[in-house]
Amino acid sequence: MPLPLKILNRLRLGREVAARVTPSRPDHLAWVYVYPMLDPQNGVVVKPARMGAEPRFAALGEGNPIIGFLVCHLEIEAAVAEEVYKGIRDDLEDPAFDHPDLAIVANEEELAVLLQRWVTDPMTLHVPMDVGYRFNKGPTLLRKLGAI
Repeated sequence: MPLPLKILNRLRLGREVAARVTPSRPDHLAWVYVYPMLDPQNGVVVKPARMGAEPRFAALGEGNPIIGFLVCHLEIEAAVAEEVYKGIRDDLEDPAFDHPDLAIVANEEELAVLLQRWVTDPMTLHVPMDVGYRFNKGPTLLRKLGAI
């Protein structure tokens, strides 16, 4: 399953994507999240000029500023997710149960192969805030992995 150009373009700009996916267990909810990783030697994060716009990556020279992708797959009990979102609505901290399966892939081809495990339609990948789960951001997940 090749990833659609719309999704690849978003990732190439350094923007995350996510999707709600089918859980492997009953009474669970599942999501997948993809974070493009910037090579600090070859790129920078450009802050948007207008309020509400997303930052993007820009290359410092020739080549791709993205050195890989962090992929997070998370599956939790539906009842637990509801309790957490009740707490988030009450301005509580991020969920403590967020222990996702994390993987790093080197390129877009490896990303497409890995996503086939969970994503049946790659067009369901879009802005993470629209998938019904508030993910820890990529840098936080990379720290959990010990990658940064």
